[in-house]
Amino acid sequence: MIGMLRIKVKQGHYSQPRQALCDEDLVGFFLPGALCPLTIYVYAGKLLKTKTKTKIRGGSQSGLDSGSFFRSARSLHADGFRWSIVVICLSAVLLGAWGAWFAFSRVSVYKKTDMARFAVNRLPHPVEALIYGRVVWINLKLEQKVKEGEIIARLDAKPLNRQLEEESMRLAAFTSQANALREELAARKRALNQTNSAALSEIDEARARIREAESVAQLAEKEASRSSSLFARGVIFEAKKDEADTEAARKRAAVESLEFYTKKIHFKLNSEKNDRRAALNHVMSEISEIEGYIAASAGLIERLEYEIDQTNIRASVTGRIGELAQISIGKIVQKGDRLATVIPSGTYKIIADFPPSKALGRIRSGQSAWFRLHGFPWAQYGAIAATVERAACEVRNGLVRVELSINDEQVSLIPVQHGLPGTIEVEVERISPALLALRAAGRLFSRQDTFLPDTAMETRDTQ
Repeated sequence: MIGMLRIKVKQGHYSQPRQALCDEDLVGFFLPGALCPLTIYVYAGKLLKTKTKTKIRGGSQSGLDSGSFFRSARSLHADGFRWSIVVICLSAVLLGAWGAWFAFSRVSVYKKTDMARFAVNRLPHPVEALIYGRVVWINLKLEQKVKEGEIIARLDAKPLNRQLEEESMRLAAFTSQANALREELAARKRALNQTNSAALSEIDEARARIREAESVAQLAEKEASRSSSLFARGVIFEAKKDEADTEAARKRAAVESLEFYTKKIHFKLNSEKNDRRAALNHVMSEISEIEGYIAASAGLIERLEYEIDQTNIRASVTGRIGELAQISIGKIVQKGDRLATVIPSGTYKIIADFPPSKALGRIRSGQSAWFRLHGFPWAQYGAIAATVERAACEVRNGLVRVELSINDEQVSLIPVQHGLPGTIEVEVERISPALLALRAAGRLFSRQDTFLPDTAMETRDTQ
């Protein structure tokens, strides 16, 4: 029967898959197979009816002519029902075989898409301009082999080089200024330490003088006390006593003067120390400011060096140039402009994009598939057997991505190349024709139910 035929075409080790059976093909698939037994059955019935009429017609004429009667009897005996029974039995056998096939056989159901292509198992790498600039040198050709890190184009780096020179000179000036300030800071610190040492020595000297003056004052006070005792006994005159008292008072005043001088030295030392510390803090703040300028200048120099390096456009991976933009020397490119695409070397796989209704829940890893290229007729070149590796579970741009691996044991006459488009058919299940017929009938009724609300709406609008 026509619906049971499966076509296989072999070319090398590639074979055309069984006829892709989709839900839309169910009517054309089952109708011929159902009509064959029915046609035979109708033909057998017509043949039996014709034989019966012939017998009746022969019996009605037998009484008129005895010769005719014998001829009719011999004709009926020769004719009989053998061929009718054979036709009826053959029809019953064919109808039973078709019913058994319809209920118990298994047919493959395929999901098909025309959006499939060969691709390298590694993603293509775009070659983009990382900075704004003018192209001064380019070495790009289609199918050109490149290595990772190889320079394939250059942008004009003169403005960046001039800016780098200016910034380097500014950094050198900042560095020398910072070094001078550091030397000044060190000198001020040494001067502060020397001043502190001298002031401490002067304070120690003043304290020694105070101790000396106090001892002299104490001696003068004792002398004045003895003079007062002698004057009271009338041994010395009053003038001698007054002279001793005056000397004691003078010595005590000298002690007080030295104490005030010591306090003055303390105050002077603290004042000078504060002034020198303020000067040190000012120098340190200037050094911090200059160091900030130095850090900013060093960062700018590093960025300029990076941008100068980015003027050399390099290949990101090893491979060949698969796509090239129309770029000539002197053209201005913006940051992010794609100059070319490098196709990395590696094994090939098949990338297919399915509508969500065909892929989600139906296509899974491990399923068999057949890939036929648009530019290579499958009758001549055959089809490529593949296996589903993974299928996406999220819709992107209205499609579901499916990745398939090519069977390693195949030898192909097709020159496998990245980007070759074709049609992929994935075997999603194997079910009986009866179940397929029920599924098609259910889908047909669901379509009719879908149109019912619109019809009811039109009727309501008409009323």
